[in-house]
Amino acid sequence: MNKKFTFIIYTSEDNNLDRTLDSISKQNYDLNRVEIIIVSENKIDSLDKIIKYYEEKIDIKYLSGKNNYVDLINDAKELANGELISFIDSNDYFDKNNVLNKIDKLSNSNKIISISSIYYDSDTEKYSRFKVQPINSGLVNLNNTPYELNLNLNSYFISKDLINSIKFDSSFYEEAKLLFIIELLKNNSSYYYCYKSQIITTKPYETNTSKCAIQYNKWWYEESIEKFIDYTSKLDSIPKYIQEILLYIIYNKINCNIYDRNKRIVAKDDAIKFLELVAQLAKYIDNDVLLKYDVEQKRHFRLQRWIAYYIAKLKYNGKKNIYIDNNRVVIDYGKEKIINEDTLYETVNVFAINYDDGKLVFDCTTSLKDVLDEDEFNIYIKYNNKKIEINRSYFYPLLKAFGKTITQSYCFNFSVDISECKNSKIEAFAVINNKEIPLNFKYNKVSARLNNSKKSFWHYKNFVLYNKQSYIQVKKAHLLNLMFSEILFDLSKLKNVKNKKRAFVLIMLRMLYYITKPFYKNKHIWLTWDKLYKAGDNGEYIYQYCLKQNRNIYYFVKSDSPDYDRLRKQNKKRCVRFNSLKAKLLSLHSEAILDTHANVISYCGFDGMARQFASGLFNPDVICIQHGLTVQKIAQYQNRLFDNIKYYCCASQFEVDNIMSPLYDYKKEQISLTGLARYDGLKSKSEKIILITPTWRRDVVNSSVAYIKKKHNNNFKNSEYYRIYNSLINNKELIDCAKENGYKIIYLLHPAMSGQLEDFTKNDFVEIVQATSDINYEDILTRSALMVTDYSGVQFDFAYQRKVLVYYHPDTLPPHYDAGGLDYETMGFGPICKNEEQIVKELCTNMKNGCIIQDEYKKRSDKFFAFDDFDNCKRILEAVDNYFSNKK
Repeated sequence: MNKKFTFIIYTSEDNNLDRTLDSISKQNYDLNRVEIIIVSENKIDSLDKIIKYYEEKIDIKYLSGKNNYVDLINDAKELANGELISFIDSNDYFDKNNVLNKIDKLSNSNKIISISSIYYDSDTEKYSRFKVQPINSGLVNLNNTPYELNLNLNSYFISKDLINSIKFDSSFYEEAKLLFIIELLKNNSSYYYCYKSQIITTKPYETNTSKCAIQYNKWWYEESIEKFIDYTSKLDSIPKYIQEILLYIIYNKINCNIYDRNKRIVAKDDAIKFLELVAQLAKYIDNDVLLKYDVEQKRHFRLQRWIAYYIAKLKYNGKKNIYIDNNRVVIDYGKEKIINEDTLYETVNVFAINYDDGKLVFDCTTSLKDVLDEDEFNIYIKYNNKKIEINRSYFYPLLKAFGKTITQSYCFNFSVDISECKNSKIEAFAVINNKEIPLNFKYNKVSARLNNSKKSFWHYKNFVLYNKQSYIQVKKAHLLNLMFSEILFDLSKLKNVKNKKRAFVLIMLRMLYYITKPFYKNKHIWLTWDKLYKAGDNGEYIYQYCLKQNRNIYYFVKSDSPDYDRLRKQNKKRCVRFNSLKAKLLSLHSEAILDTHANVISYCGFDGMARQFASGLFNPDVICIQHGLTVQKIAQYQNRLFDNIKYYCCASQFEVDNIMSPLYDYKKEQISLTGLARYDGLKSKSEKIILITPTWRRDVVNSSVAYIKKKHNNNFKNSEYYRIYNSLINNKELIDCAKENGYKIIYLLHPAMSGQLEDFTKNDFVEIVQATSDINYEDILTRSALMVTDYSGVQFDFAYQRKVLVYYHPDTLPPHYDAGGLDYETMGFGPICKNEEQIVKELCTNMKNGCIIQDEYKKRSDKFFAFDDFDNCKRILEAVDNYFSNKK
């Protein structure tokens, strides 16, 4: 009997192959018409049993013995007898039993058929659709809709006669599949997409910026781009849908390495060279693909606008002319014009609106900087038809890729006097080549008070602001117009959001806020927290102190935290479960948040959708009491506008000097030297314990919200971080020396790294402890006699106790933050070791000498800390009280 389907399945292990074969064998289809060819580089003996079980039902062949799996797939393709070929791997399986029947029927009139590709994340137990695929079933004509691509080869069924002459190119490594799709589609511009049929994969897509392994390979960057440049240069024509694939190739590489996603595979010095290669590939991409589709929001992946225009700038590498055509910015490079179709909607992006003694102060950026250089435009504000000049500011304007600043935002602020306001307008304009164009307002943060809903409003004191998009309206507040405004806002949300049920719940939360407002008025509610899944840090220390001072303070913690029951038993009223209704109401009614971590609104339990409903009601003063000291260059998260921070508590003058950099955007009066709250508990009681506790690295953990425990990253064992510390904790010389001198060694995994516990090689002597467990920070820090760290903030806890500290700074493992106010060579609290031999020798010397701190490092600690007493919580509380006294 002729074969209808051939499945070519790649596997590197037998763990999931059984599931893949089971999902095929259970199809409601004649299995005599199905053929399976399994390929693996090396023969896997354990597959024999699996194959034997299924070969009674299905015709199965097994190919192995080549070093390159791509060549094996080519061999399998030549052996295939099926009319339709499917290339999948052992991470894939079909979710239903009628997929093959559907594909069989569709194949009568379609030679290329694609089904939906779904990713299953076993860590979160959630499913998500591959971004780059259509959203509706039917025939896709890529000449008409070039963005309606499906770029996951695993979801295709392809007629064999179309691919007889196409081979997978092993020189493209894992991107050979993407090249195969280009080769397939360049002469076949139509395919049928079957939305309801699905193939599920447990292998992360390349759009997954933390879990996909491909982004950690050096060849994926320069070598990949060079390969595609060479390939594309030989094509006779490049239809727009092929250009879309080229843009997707660019998009993934940059998207995986912007800001703190930087994997450090492309060094800073190489970033410009890489981007220049990107610009060469972009020469084969028309501007209406590179720029226009993003404006129209049709594409299923989004290359950030500032990056797209930066690539366009590199692409032409020449002087440009700019002019205005019907309120549109036109960029003329001589050879080609770039018309930004969306100019009418260029924006002033509002980050914060604050009230200060009768004035509204606006902190903003502008979208124009995506398109133009800073000297090519000016911005001014009109208030009641009077021109108001703006003031330039520099709150973290850096836009980075691969750790390299490639352009900057245009930051500014302005203020308007509303003391005599009745019905006023705030408008924004840009002047380009002496021509004026209007700018709309867009709201980027909850601290912007308004949101991008047309019916958004903010009531404060005796006035109310309304979002009119092209302007902001300022009116005197009256009960009737406030009630009317709330009704319009709620109806608008119910109409425009997809999740009506959730919208209704959030509207009820707003109603509850108004009902309870008289009860909470003048209660002076303060909130604080730590990591939510773990207490015992600055938040809990200030919370416990404020309770003793009879302050109206509440502590948020997750119910699955090891500290939850303890804190609830102590004070059930004041210990509040994170994400509860009570927590959300307290957040909306709070006067102040004594914050320890960036992204305050998330810690209050408001996710992306909920923030739209919190805007206008969320008005606490955010006072930063810190998690760790601000001595590194972390302005991206600790700048004033990230959380609209009003006041900042520090423990060292070196912190103050660092934070006064323009990138942080603080005024001197917003910063106070108080000490950190948890230092009150750091009373040394040293035992013979060596504590090894490095900080984390963003490039080796799974991305997630900070207050959620990070799950295991399968790529971690391939990292330099793992190699260095796994080797250290298993060093025989170190362990023997510790045994000989009566010391215990504890390796404390940073909270963000705790999910990697299972990866480390265990031995009978070194205790590996997760920081996310029920461990007591104060206990382990005060009992340890010596600490090994790299850049972790706990170094200051140790230095505060004047204990021995040793830095481990291998050149192959740089920090993910740049140094700021602390130079380790001249200001560090201990010696710096660059390799394992050095650090083992240093640790053994200290253990033999009883771990006594050297005078040089004690003096450095004395100079660094503003205080060495145990009154830090007292000073913090006094500073906060002074802040509110001065505010009045």
